[in-house]
Amino acid sequence: MKNHFSGLKWCIGALAAMLLTFTDVTAQDVGLTSFVSPGTTASAGTANVVVRIKNFDTVSVNSVTINWKINGTSQTPQECTSLIAPGSSVTFTLGSMTLTSARTYTLEARTVNPTDTNPANDTITRIVSVPLTGTYTIGGSSPSYSRISSAITALTTYGVSGPVTFQMRPQTDSVRVTIPAIAGASATNTITFVSVASSASTVSNDSNTVVLFFPSTDTLSTPNAVITLDGADYITFRRITIQR
Repeated sequence: MKNHFSGLKWCIGALAAMLLTFTDVTAQDVGLTSFVSPGTTASAGTANVVVRIKNFDTVSVNSVTINWKINGTSQTPQECTSLIAPGSSVTFTLGSMTLTSARTYTLEARTVNPTDTNPANDTITRIVSVPLTGTYTIGGSSPSYSRISSAITALTTYGVSGPVTFQMRPQTDSVRVTIPAIAGASATNTITFVSVASSASTVSNDSNTVVLFFPSTDTLSTPNAVITLDGADYITFRRITIQR
């Protein structure tokens, strides 16, 4: 009988210790502090979506469910089962996503706990911008950009993360644009506008296949030029006619 009583005392003690360590998460304050990946600027391709979870409470947590979205579209909820001590943080991978150049993505993640004592720290968001890199087309059939002005808007909005070439198909366009300094442009990450033969990627030998001209507006207004380079560097125009 004595041995049975000692064993019962040991079981009760062990159970109490477990309860102190693994308290029900539904009554705790657990939230998200940041996105670890991707960053606010990311390269095109596949990227892991990683968040940092923090236990703001005074007891340990071993189960946290997270809902997340990409551009407003809900993704599969994920559960982190790592033991998180009071005041500690862990990183957790929610999944992966495909990033396309010259696009912006909005990420949102939120811990799920209806009885959370502090819901203000449950949700985080991040806007991810993907710079341009590689080759794009301007004009013609199914182009990347219908006009050079649209391409320049993309450049100024997203910047570049590698060499960029804009292949300009045969066209005549009224243009009046300003190109500021482009984020990411360098002696390596150059930007080239070049005319190409119709429906082909070969460089055209005739600069008259692409003609950019000044619109019929007041010539005293500024900028009084077809293309103004305002701080822009590492930009080349090849075999293109620019008329003023």
